[in-house]
Amino acid sequence: MKDEEKTKEQRINELTEMRRLADWYRNLYENNPLMIFSLDSKGIILSANKLGTEQLGYTVEELVGRSVLNILHPDDRETVLQQLAKCLQNPSEVTHYELRKVCKDGSIMPVREFARPLIGPDGNPIIIVICEDITERKKAEERLCRFDWMLRIITKCNQALVRAKSESELLKEICRIIVDSGVYLLAWVGFAEHDEKKTVRPVAQYGYEEGYLETVNITWADTERGRGPTGTAIQTGRPVICKDILTDPKFEPWRAEALKRGYASSIAIPLIIDEEVIGTLNIYAPEPDAFNEEEVRLLTDLAEDLAYGIKSLRTLAEHKKMEEELRNRVKELESFYNMAVNRELKMNELKKEIRRLSEELEKHRKE
Repeated sequence: MKDEEKTKEQRINELTEMRRLADWYRNLYENNPLMIFSLDSKGIILSANKLGTEQLGYTVEELVGRSVLNILHPDDRETVLQQLAKCLQNPSEVTHYELRKVCKDGSIMPVREFARPLIGPDGNPIIIVICEDITERKKAEERLCRFDWMLRIITKCNQALVRAKSESELLKEICRIIVDSGVYLLAWVGFAEHDEKKTVRPVAQYGYEEGYLETVNITWADTERGRGPTGTAIQTGRPVICKDILTDPKFEPWRAEALKRGYASSIAIPLIIDEEVIGTLNIYAPEPDAFNEEEVRLLTDLAEDLAYGIKSLRTLAEHKKMEEELRNRVKELESFYNMAVNRELKMNELKKEIRRLSEELEKHRKE
């Protein structure tokens, strides 16, 4: 009787321990800091933990029973099917890969997944998938890539500053380097004219322009066409960013033509020489909000270098002009001097001839 009671007590303790472990594992599953899903061999979602549903914006009921393909970016679906098949073929290995999940609100979440097959309660294989949201890591990688890319642009532009022989050559080369980077669609430089309308005159451009600059008619006067990014940058002496050409009200005069050419955001950076804004460097990107803080700083540095290059070339051109004028003046003086010398020589020869004739005349008189 005592043995039966002991066995019964042991079973109760075992069941209690099993329940404790089950609750512990359930709590670990539900409150895990990573998203966890279980799939059957065909990719149907069997379960999802709390974070998995919260981050994607679905309820458990909305996910369970659906194919995992329904929450994946279309371009990633074939890759995931291949990875899941690979996972089932190699049950002793953890399969890992990166993909993009589509949240309920339509936003895209880049994730890194780790998958491994297990045998389910019914004896059929299931796949446990653990997902890590790598959005911030991807953003950091993109920022690092853009920073590295910007440094390469700065290096090439500095080389162009050293090699340029003329202002026109420099401006065209800087625009080319910026667009050939593959990130921007158009770069152009406009000079602020001091005419009655305060016109902004395009002097160099490179990229997908397709007649755009012929339509802009930008000024830096206090008018509608002078309150856009370029005019404002000239008036204030500070960079002006248009984060979204589609919605920015100040870009309205140029919106239609810009959208036709795929421009989605822009920046206008003042070119300043001796505290005077002489114009702007303008850059257009194919995506909204393309210019982050670090990018703006580097592009501003580039504009400062460009302004310095323009000043240096203008100073050099002035020196060359002055040298040419001095050379021409020296030639004129040399010519004048030679004329004077020749005239003096002729006068001396004439005096000698007069003296000779006078002597002969005097001689004849005496005879």
